Amino acid sequence: MLLPALKHMLENFRTEENIYKGLLKLLVQVLETDFKDSAFVPYQINQHEIECAGAYSCGMDFTKLKTKKY
Repeated sequence: MLLPALKHMLENFRTEENIYKGLLKLLVQVLETDFKDSAFVPYQINQHEIECAGAYSCGMDFTKLKTKKY
């Protein structure tokens, strides 16, 4: 599941200047090399998961981030 997620992240970088893009490309290359003969079928990210990842309510209550801790 990690490899398809990383590839999706790389496709959606807004700019080429992002400092993490090169590191993610390297990580993808390493994973592809390490698992090229693997019997596992790569996970396919579906449209619902893409929409959920962009949604504010997907898996986390963001309202708790606004509370101050003393």
